[in-house]
Amino acid sequence: MGRHVQLTGFVMPEKLGASSTAMSLFETSQAARRLVTFVQSLAAAVRDSKLSDECPTSPLLERLVSTLSTAEGWVKEYPPVQQQFRYGNKAFRCWHSRLCVSSRSEFANLLIGKTCTNPSELHVRAYQRHVT
Repeated sequence: MGRHVQLTGFVMPEKLGASSTAMSLFETSQAARRLVTFVQSLAAAVRDSKLSDECPTSPLLERLVSTLSTAEGWVKEYPPVQQQFRYGNKAFRCWHSRLCVSSRSEFANLLIGKTCTNPSELHVRAYQRHVT
């Protein structure tokens, strides 16, 4: 793991806000200021808007919502099974198997807007979008 940290800068997350001193440090940090600025910009973006207002969406966002709805439907298809042991619910295994089988086509649909089964087609289409 040490080599991975050196190459990527990744640090394993850990809980640091357990004390009032740690929270005080966070509240005065650049990360806290960025977080507050982000939330304020979100609030400003929807000021004077109603939930009933039309919200423009891009085709990519519509495909993302569709993909998430599909995954949610799979969760409903595989409700947790009542079993004696605590870990390793069989329903999760079934859901995960379905995810593994369907993930390539779902991901392709998300990225390029059509189902493709050939991985090279996905790479070519992604390259074409990047170049043009």
